[in-house]
Amino acid sequence: MILLNLLNSFISPAVAAENISNEISASVYLQAFLSLIFILGILFFATWILRKVSGGQGFGNQKIKVIGGVALSPREKIVLLQIADECLVVGVVPGQIRTLHQVALDKVCSPEEIDELSQQSKGKNDLEIKNLFQNLLNKQINK
Repeated sequence: MILLNLLNSFISPAVAAENISNEISASVYLQAFLSLIFILGILFFATWILRKVSGGQGFGNQKIKVIGGVALSPREKIVLLQIADECLVVGVVPGQIRTLHQVALDKVCSPEEIDELSQQSKGKNDLEIKNLFQNLLNKQINK
C-alpha cells in the first residue's frame, strides 16, 4: 500500500493526495478493543483452569510455612519450618538442605502462638527476632 502511494506520488500529485488517508475508522478501534477483551478472557480462563487443576489451592495456601530464620553467613542460614503438625529446624547451605531437629508442633507451641510469633517478627532485625524466639523457648521450658 505504501509502495503504491509512493508510486502514485511520482505519477500524479493530485491522485496521490486523494489516496493518502491517515484516518482510522471506528471499526479498527472496535476490533482492537474486542481483541484485547478476548485475550484477557483467555488469561482469566487459563488461571481458573490452573486453580481447578491444583485442587483449588491458591498461591498463598502452602502446606509448608516458614516461621522464621537466621542467617549465619551470607550463604548459610537456619530456618524454622512448619509442615502440617510438625516443626523442622533445617540448615540451608548452597546445594544442600539438612534437617537439624524435628519436633511435633503441639510440643513446641500452639499454631496461634506460631502465627503471633511470625507476625511479630516481620520487619524486625535479627537481634529482635532472636529475643522473640528466646522468650518463646523460655515460656515452653517453664510450662
